[in-house]
Amino acid sequence: KYKYIYFKIHLKNGIILKSPLLVPLLPSEKEKSFKKDKKEIYLADIGAKLDAIFKEYVQKVNPDIVHFGHLSHLSTNLIKIVKELNIPNVYTIHDFWLFCVKGQMINEQGNICPKPSIKNCTKCSTYVVNEIEVEESQKHMNNIMSMIDVYVSPSHTLRNFFISQGIEEHKIKYLKYGF
Repeated sequence: KYKYIYFKIHLKNGIILKSPLLVPLLPSEKEKSFKKDKKEIYLADIGAKLDAIFKEYVQKVNPDIVHFGHLSHLSTNLIKIVKELNIPNVYTIHDFWLFCVKGQMINEQGNICPKPSIKNCTKCSTYVVNEIEVEESQKHMNNIMSMIDVYVSPSHTLRNFFISQGIEEHKIKYLKYGF
């Protein structure tokens, strides 16, 4: 039924865990498409289907909290959905993806990016091609980040970066990975 979607949700101790999709999604994207194995895939259509499946599942399970390990290659609307359902959420920060489409804050020359900005991201991004799209994407991501209840950061570097970008300090908890 959803042959382009690799999506699994597992329930463990009342917390929803997810596996990634094969395609990048931003719900604000217009009917953009790309070719994969010579087939057209419409991102907006896949994102809407994913959102509906996720919402139905969350309503069925009715968890106490939802933990997001990442949103890369998933619909960023998943945060919005749990917020609208009044379910608290936690987001583990693994990288800079919420601010950087590449996730690593490494610019097109392979150097550390000085900071996310419309100018820097327009030059660097392989996904969005003009300043208007970058600005729309950044506004969307800022809105999504404002809906995250608690961030878990495995490093002080990531925690400090998110705080420097305007995330409230009390919302980011440092939690060292147990490896």
